[in-house]
Amino acid sequence: MYVLVCCMSSALQRLPESDRSSMISAKQHLAAAIAFGEAYHKTWNSIHWNSSRAAVKKRTRVKLHNLAFEAYTELLTARTYVYQYLDEVGSDALPSNWWRDFGVSIYLAVTGMEKNNGTEIWQRQLSLF
Repeated sequence: MYVLVCCMSSALQRLPESDRSSMISAKQHLAAAIAFGEAYHKTWNSIHWNSSRAAVKKRTRVKLHNLAFEAYTELLTARTYVYQYLDEVGSDALPSNWWRDFGVSIYLAVTGMEKNNGTEIWQRQLSLF
């Protein structure tokens, strides 16, 4: 998850300055996704997995499922707001190569979360129903 936090941080740094509500919301949701990712990383490293009791592992896994789900949800919400911003201003208003740099960072973060934390995300999502 730490590498994914780096991808999200890179994407946040590449967001342009704007007073539009869609960009402000995108930044807030991306910052929240980063915070959840950092909390996931800290929680994962908070116990010794080989010697901890089963109850501790279970509680930690539940917390990790929740954190992964929240980070993924915030990341997708931020991506939606970025797309909304692009619809509002158009691609001509952005710096050259911006979409390539930002798009790669977001793509890596989303696909990385789906690959590395997909089971946690889907288990949490299914438990909501």
